[in-house]
Amino acid sequence: MTGRVLGRWQAAALAALVWSCAPVQADMPSFIEGLEQAEAMNTTVPWHETRAVLERIRPELDQAEQALQARFAYVDARVTALAGDFLRGLQAVRRALELEMPVEQRIHMLRLGANLAVIAREYEQTFAMLSEALELLGRGDAAPADYGVYSLASYIYTRVGELETGIRYGLRAVEDARIHGDDRDRCSAEQRLGYSYKVAEDHARAEQAYGASIEHCLTAGDMLGAGVAEIGLADLYRAHGRFDGVEALFLQALERLRAVDYTSGLAEGRLYFARLKAGQGRHDELGELLAPAMEQFQREQNWDYLAEAHLLLAQRDRLAGRLDAALDHYDQYITGRERFLDSERARRLALLEVEFDLRHKEQQLALMTEQTRVAELQAETRRQQARLTAVGTALALVLVFILALLLIHATRERRRFQNLSRRDGLTGVANHTHFFGEAERELERCREAGESFSLVLADIDHFKQVNDRYGHAAGDAVLRMVAARMRDWLGERGLIGRIGGEEFAIALPRTRPAEAAEQLGVLCAALRLVRTGDTEIPITMSYGIADAVHDADSLPECRERADAALYRAKNEGRNRIICAGDPIPRQAT
Repeated sequence: MTGRVLGRWQAAALAALVWSCAPVQADMPSFIEGLEQAEAMNTTVPWHETRAVLERIRPELDQAEQALQARFAYVDARVTALAGDFLRGLQAVRRALELEMPVEQRIHMLRLGANLAVIAREYEQTFAMLSEALELLGRGDAAPADYGVYSLASYIYTRVGELETGIRYGLRAVEDARIHGDDRDRCSAEQRLGYSYKVAEDHARAEQAYGASIEHCLTAGDMLGAGVAEIGLADLYRAHGRFDGVEALFLQALERLRAVDYTSGLAEGRLYFARLKAGQGRHDELGELLAPAMEQFQREQNWDYLAEAHLLLAQRDRLAGRLDAALDHYDQYITGRERFLDSERARRLALLEVEFDLRHKEQQLALMTEQTRVAELQAETRRQQARLTAVGTALALVLVFILALLLIHATRERRRFQNLSRRDGLTGVANHTHFFGEAERELERCREAGESFSLVLADIDHFKQVNDRYGHAAGDAVLRMVAARMRDWLGERGLIGRIGGEEFAIALPRTRPAEAAEQLGVLCAALRLVRTGDTEIPITMSYGIADAVHDADSLPECRERADAALYRAKNEGRNRIICAGDPIPRQAT
């Protein structure tokens, strides 16, 4: 999560590159002078000071040539984003892209648009603009190469888990910035590369890149970039228990972001700082630190940040004995996580769709090339019909065969992408959305056939202790092993889904709760010990079972009863199987 949070700071900071000036129009020197002033202020002073300059020259905007209007739109969109209105900034970029402008200027605009789109969670626009920018760079029309686009590509591909691709783009951005750019360019490029290395858990290279970024940012006078890089470095130290000087580094970074009035970055920085304080046991300081940040996250719909903030407050209230408040924060955490996971799936699907479209365009280009070649062969055939007719026919058959193979491959790829969107990435079982959709349909079939239907909610007991004692890698291995043994136990009798962190759900058609409880005893025995490497980890689970008692019962009602039974199993000592409405629990052995 650390990498994901910092990434959005870097997405805003990356827009700091300023274009070279377009040709000056002799009849409007005051507009050009004001525009150049706004461009120079764009990364060094609070955004509202730059906005004041833009508003002063805005009345002359309609008389400017389109290249100057595009430069104005770039600064205006960036200022709007720094003010926290990313969607309005993105709309301004889309309007500007309709103007005539040089290729390099269009690449800059596309890069800013992709930046704002990823922050605003408009993932289809993100990948569309990024793809167009990379395509323009690939034509060689822009000189020198726009390392900012490569740096943005590094961040986005890292965000979707393509770490090798993200690091490759990041290294290219750093090298191009070193050769062609200035300190501000290197500030941004090193910052993004540090993020990619951090997500890849290459901490030594991440620390080196962040340090280089801070140095170049300060030399360039880019306080926003310096603050973002310092936040990333401080959180890297915190994650590895290097607490000396970390709080001072956080405070310094937050002050830099406050000085440039970067409200979104300040909110995220407060969350990072709260992680440090929670890790040091300073829970009484979390409320004041997180309150303004949570308001910003709610406005921006940053559900992952909001969820993490609620989790920190839930842990604080639990330790203080305020159980009702802790439960409320836990509920808010679960809601935020579900919304975030929905957006993560949307982003991943958007990438897959863009990649599929790119491959399709490449196939179309290959087809057009082949068609041209066939036409040339046909012209030659008219001059040498006897010798080349057979060749032309053979080429046509080969072309049809290739197209058929490409079509089959494209169909299979689309099915694979659809399957990925329905599965939990860690365990391979159905995810939350897919499970309850299928369970709803199965309940309807059982109701029409007059058959019973049971829903089981299962939760791994003391799973946090597994993570704390054996590490998160072992915890992930336990989740995968539990899911695998559940699949082996269930077979074709029902459906399994992972619906939360360590919570699973099982749909059992044609099964009554008592029968389900008996069958779960076999599963409990199979889960008694889980081996990861050379370590055996004892595992127990608590189960809540409910069935659709009446014809009018809905799946949410059934789930609510099963959840209440699971809650009772947890409260009565865990390692229990409890059927809704059953006063006597079963020991899960």
